[in-house]
Amino acid sequence: MEVKAKHTTGNGGGYLSYALSHPLRVIYPIAVINSLLLIIMYGPQQIIDSETYISAISIFQSGSIDHLRTPAYPMVLGALRHLVGETHFCTACIALQHLAHLASVALFYRLAIRFRLTPAPAFVATLIYALLFASWSNWIMTEAMSVVGILIVTYCCTAIIDRRSMIHVALATATMLFLLFLRPAFIYLAPCFALWVFFATWHDRTLKRCAVAALAGVAVVVGAQLSYMQAFNRQHGVFAMSSVSDLNQFVILRNSNLLDPSGITSAALRQDATIASDTAAITDQSQAYHLIVDNHGVAGLHQLVTSSIQAHPAAWLKKAAGRIVQSTTLHDIYLDWQMPIWIVLVSFVSFDFGVFYTMLALFTAVFIHNYRHRQRPLLSAFVLLIMIVNMATALLGAQAGWWRLNIPVMPLYLLMAGQLLSMLKITLKPRAEREMA
Repeated sequence: MEVKAKHTTGNGGGYLSYALSHPLRVIYPIAVINSLLLIIMYGPQQIIDSETYISAISIFQSGSIDHLRTPAYPMVLGALRHLVGETHFCTACIALQHLAHLASVALFYRLAIRFRLTPAPAFVATLIYALLFASWSNWIMTEAMSVVGILIVTYCCTAIIDRRSMIHVALATATMLFLLFLRPAFIYLAPCFALWVFFATWHDRTLKRCAVAALAGVAVVVGAQLSYMQAFNRQHGVFAMSSVSDLNQFVILRNSNLLDPSGITSAALRQDATIASDTAAITDQSQAYHLIVDNHGVAGLHQLVTSSIQAHPAAWLKKAAGRIVQSTTLHDIYLDWQMPIWIVLVSFVSFDFGVFYTMLALFTAVFIHNYRHRQRPLLSAFVLLIMIVNMATALLGAQAGWWRLNIPVMPLYLLMAGQLLSMLKITLKPRAEREMA
């Protein structure tokens, strides 16, 4: 069922008036055509990360644990390969991702209205979401499902606030569990959700029943995480969800000439680490990585990384701070990623670090202003918390191209920008209409 804007569209007539009054009827045909063009013209796209997800299928199906990838995405790929065969399962995967994306367009619009976006910003934000984020559905990577998952969790928060919906508490729990095993970077999601539940319940005591159920759901997610980490530790010798974090830090440390094997007790590992740290002798990052992992396993890699960080904590933090001012370029998105040009034009602006920080600063200032005036923007509190923690995770954990780790929360930036624009439009109206969601 289409969601109509609750605001009037003024005296505008013709197509614009119809588009603002029935946005999904206009946006959905455009979105479907866009997805079909992307599937037909570009088909499944892969990078080296994609190969690791595909190779992990057989490892998980054998009952073992892959050290690079958590099981959710490989198991989805494995199920599709079983259903449609080896030749077409990647095409089936991107078709599934496009279908999920198209379904999420209506969800995004519902969130836009709940965020009190006026008709024009709501329409534009939803159209940008429908076109821009569809491109990620062509990639055999976790970005597309991550985006949809974050929207589902955010929408569940609105249902908890507005309707005290226990069903949406259960849906949020299931989605967080899936996201955790889809992408280890989502390790922050359940704790942030729990923190938001405490914040919301503190300001609205009628949420107590939902809060108890939500915290029980968080306990389930954390319990599943700890159980998996223990199983990973038994097989690979490291208490973690995967070795991706150590791989990223290995590359960061090596590029910064901070790999330091001096604190390692094993002579064999220390010798190989010395060779791997020589960027002049070994120019290929993959070769250096496999020298450590193939000979000493994930535990050896983890030992080298932690020893190097402990030896140079100040330099490591300085490098992490330096990534705060990284900005993506047209070369990153168009030449390296081979994105369609209409996607590039939007991406070049939306992925720039200055836009991120400016919007976060403005949104935070407005949030504090609302909070000080005894308004309780509970939904905005969740969005702001998720965006800040995700940004910190991306900056600390990514070896390069940190904006990829920020992709799942990019729709929230669109909602945030739309809400700020809508608030500017109604600044002359009563205070009740200027409140954040």
